[in-house]
Amino acid sequence: MAADPVVIELGGQKILWTSDMKVVSASRMLGTVSKALRNEDDADYQIPVGKVFRILQYTFQGAGSGLIEGQIYDSSSAGGSTATDSIQLFGAGENQVAYIPTEHDIAAGRYVNGKTAGANYVYCTATGIEMDA
Repeated sequence: MAADPVVIELGGQKILWTSDMKVVSASRMLGTVSKALRNEDDADYQIPVGKVFRILQYTFQGAGSGLIEGQIYDSSSAGGSTATDSIQLFGAGENQVAYIPTEHDIAAGRYVNGKTAGANYVYCTATGIEMDA
């Protein structure tokens, strides 16, 4: 008897689970200097060769006063932040949590980076599926 297919839902997206998939949550406290989000091994998360990382949801928590704005980047280097690499703008209030459903595919060898626009900090998590390209 064949097993029933497993469907997962995250950030409003429904995905049929396959054996090549792995759930990844990459996160980091962000400030004015662009930094790569970090994986569960506390290393800069670089998408592995032969894989793609489909980001399904961003979570931002403000850790400063007032509105905290910034950007997320799909970059070829850890900490890269060129305007052409920008994939998501965000805003979070002081001690508030913002959830942004999305669907961004990040290719193998690239990094998910982020930074704020001002002197405040924000804790950012990008959650999604790492799967075969």
